[in-house]
Amino acid sequence: MAQLPYQLRYANVYVTADALGMTRALTEDEVLSLLKALSVYDCMGMIGRLSTALYVGNARSRDLQLHLVEWLTASNPDLHTRLRSAIERGRFALFEQQLVHFARLVLLHASPRPPDGLAGDGARDFLTCLLSVPDLLYEPDVDLRNSQQRLSWVLRHCGVNRSDERLTLWSTYFEVLRRTWPDLRKTDAVVDADAAFRRYTGTSIDEFMAAGFAFSAGLGATDDDGLGTCDALDPEAYFASTELQGTSWRGFLGVAGAPLEGLRQRLLEEDRAWGKTVFGSLAIEKTPILLAPDGRTYLVSMPALDRRATYGVLHVLAEGSVEEGLDREHFTAPFGAAFQSWAEDCLARSVAKAEPRPQLFLDEPYGSKRFPRRTSDIVLRYPKDLILIEVVSGPLQARTVTRGDLKAFDRDLAKLIEKKAVQLDKCASDVLAGLTSGIGLDTQGVGMIWPVIVTSTVFPNRPEVGPVVRERLKQLGVLRGRPFRPISIISAEELAAAEGAMENGASLLDLLRGWKASRKTGDHSFKNFLLDGEPDKRRIPGSHHLAIFEEASSAILSHVFHASKA
Repeated sequence: MAQLPYQLRYANVYVTADALGMTRALTEDEVLSLLKALSVYDCMGMIGRLSTALYVGNARSRDLQLHLVEWLTASNPDLHTRLRSAIERGRFALFEQQLVHFARLVLLHASPRPPDGLAGDGARDFLTCLLSVPDLLYEPDVDLRNSQQRLSWVLRHCGVNRSDERLTLWSTYFEVLRRTWPDLRKTDAVVDADAAFRRYTGTSIDEFMAAGFAFSAGLGATDDDGLGTCDALDPEAYFASTELQGTSWRGFLGVAGAPLEGLRQRLLEEDRAWGKTVFGSLAIEKTPILLAPDGRTYLVSMPALDRRATYGVLHVLAEGSVEEGLDREHFTAPFGAAFQSWAEDCLARSVAKAEPRPQLFLDEPYGSKRFPRRTSDIVLRYPKDLILIEVVSGPLQARTVTRGDLKAFDRDLAKLIEKKAVQLDKCASDVLAGLTSGIGLDTQGVGMIWPVIVTSTVFPNRPEVGPVVRERLKQLGVLRGRPFRPISIISAEELAAAEGAMENGASLLDLLRGWKASRKTGDHSFKNFLLDGEPDKRRIPGSHHLAIFEEASSAILSHVFHASKA
């Protein structure tokens, strides 16, 4: 494959047949032939444990990679030596894209017979298939010299190889859906959304998240070395002595789980509709749990399970409203206000500790009774700089992140970026024109304006994507001219991490200046910049988010497992 025209700091080289000293890589047909003799449930038990290890631990850790290889190759010293040598040379034996595509192949082609613990040659054949998957990921028809093909390829990579922080994912959605959302329940819209969610799932939002957290804790159990320890979970036994109603965990499984035939059909329908892929899968994202005939549950993807239990709440509401013939955002609209409140609180806490402290404006009204207006969602006024922030909720479409569909990405940009960029431009124009001086917001002495969009989910900031965004804004004629710095697109997870950096003395302005100092850093994700700046600290969210995660863990687990602890 041709080399990309830049170096990506956090990219990794994976182990392929040549690195293992194999004379040739197995073809897909050869892999599938081996899989047909293996039980799908044995395979998924192993995949679930590996997925947990990579997600809960540091997937880029050489020690974790070595530990997983030692476990997998305990009975094959020669293969262990080869893999260990490859890892010590900087290659990766196990990674998320490999596990997602392997899970797809297993679900489609492995035998539906009951598990036998990979008896006989099963363990050897499983490992052969697992280590052959990286060679199947190569896309020979992709020409990386073609800008459109390269953009599509990058979007697929971003979709499957994104690295969610479990702590921030749960702390954010616990705070938004179990703290802020209830505060909005005095509105008819939220009351209707709660009723709709119960109608679609048979359980409340609180109970759904509690059940999801419990499944995540059970299926995602690890040993002291970070290796997943749960092959399968019997929910009847697991929840028998808990406070969680059977309708609650069954309601969650009804959304997040499917029997083998159901998952196979979803995967096949997805391929028929969008074409085959070796990257992510909407079917796996929506149903990360495999339901076995004996009642046990198997983990398909650990990160997908956590996503389904958190912002999957919004997907349930969106999909349900469409099925009822309503607009997709009919029941999810209140989430925008809840997420905006979360973002406002993040910045308010950081500003309160800053020195010197910038002026803070939160969606402030101005104008006249006849022509009422509001500022951007969050405005930070520094002596010589102005930061304008708009908050947007909603993920990229599945076709964007699993197939790199450029038409779908075009619609994503219009919905998530262009609309908010226009709002930022309008606010900036009003501030520059002096229309906000009545609320104490002016630009006297200000030389730079920093437009920022905070997204509820990850946006693919990459060198191929940045120019596309800037060209779209140029075509719209917004955020142009001398005072504007390049637009910054930050995810909720990154904002939480930035709050941690700000607790250590940096201001948001300092961070934006450093990140956007050049396209070499500014077109990569904010997370990359934070990791580069102070690897041991800046990847950790602020103390508030750590406390919220602890509260979420305690509140949910004590509620679910109270009876068993009595």
